[in-house]
Amino acid sequence: MKQLIIIITLFLSGAELNAQVIGVPYRKGDKFGISNEAGKILISPQFDIIEPEKNNGNPYFETFIFRDSTLISGLIYNNKIILSNQKYQNYYLYDELFMAIEYIPDRKKTFRPGDAVNEKCHVYTIEGKALFKEDFRRASTINNIKTKEKTDEVVLETMDMNNKSSLFVYNKKLKKITQTIVNRTSYLDAIYNYDDYNMDQSLIYVYEEAPGKGRKIKIELRKGRHEITESETADIKRHKQKEREGYGGNDMVIPEPPMPAPPAPPNGAEMILDIRKVDLKRNYYWVPRSFEEIRIYTIKMNKEERYIVSKDGKKGLFNSYSNKFIIPVEYDEILDAEFTGRNGGHLLRNGNKYGMFIYDYPNNMTITPVYDYIPLLVDLNYFREKSPLIKLYDDKGKLFCYANQFGKLYYSAK
Repeated sequence: MKQLIIIITLFLSGAELNAQVIGVPYRKGDKFGISNEAGKILISPQFDIIEPEKNNGNPYFETFIFRDSTLISGLIYNNKIILSNQKYQNYYLYDELFMAIEYIPDRKKTFRPGDAVNEKCHVYTIEGKALFKEDFRRASTINNIKTKEKTDEVVLETMDMNNKSSLFVYNKKLKKITQTIVNRTSYLDAIYNYDDYNMDQSLIYVYEEAPGKGRKIKIELRKGRHEITESETADIKRHKQKEREGYGGNDMVIPEPPMPAPPAPPNGAEMILDIRKVDLKRNYYWVPRSFEEIRIYTIKMNKEERYIVSKDGKKGLFNSYSNKFIIPVEYDEILDAEFTGRNGGHLLRNGNKYGMFIYDYPNNMTITPVYDYIPLLVDLNYFREKSPLIKLYDDKGKLFCYANQFGKLYYSAK
């Protein structure tokens, strides 16, 4: 009996560890796959592009393959390929549902890039199963009912290609739609009660149930289920007019006090305002993906905020507000950098090696120069707290591979 308990315990522990494996884009030759943190291959390299994404700590990967003149996309979740051979250009994860988006620019009506772009959206479960057969203009989950009560349900709002809106309840445990609250209305508007009174965590919807006839419903969680607890007729014309008028007022502009003169750099040091900046080359959101590249250009800092201090051939970064050094005078060059996510920061160069300074108040993080390639932060807490995932770019500015904070490259030539 004791041996059986031990075997079951080991099995469950192994299953738990397997569920916690964080995948990493791994480059082999000129293709990308997925490995674990140690570099063990989980999905064989077969993609031209892999982009890691996260939602509420849940990682997933968008994959892309160039096939002749067509870009083929796919999706990896829980280190498994759940979608492949698709035309979607973006995937978004909300409450265990994926919204897969295809952008269709209307070239005849496009007067400038970004205008008149149609969207086609499909909804998938985290297993890659289509939840509906039809196309939507948009779809999103509504999780504004904040409560300590546990539930497997989530409200899903959709708009079809005829601009008709619907409200559904999706059960994450049963993996299916369990309730249709509103079906194909020409008008749907949500009111979040906690905006006015934070103790009221319910949802209110006003919709057109028939031409010219409105209905107002209140949705609350009761014993883990979304229920309509109130329902009454609504003056739909008045509600539409109120929505068009919106809410506003005259905001008072308070002038900011003048900034004091910035402190002078230490004796024997030089103030430098020009700094090189590194960021991604970007295109319009609807343009199909291409191989990722960075650009490097020079910007001028505001000395009333910060500036480079140069002394004895080394550089540091000084904060004029606090009259303190942000980065000590220890590096050959400091570059401004645009990272993804919420953390900003800088690149640190000594000789041909690069490191990073990452803002994370109150405990900022410094990665000493260990990289032969130019690094940009992907996610500061990717593997765990303060254990980041990093992208590396070659001397031509092209994405080379991914790495961790210790200089480990997720790459092999063959």
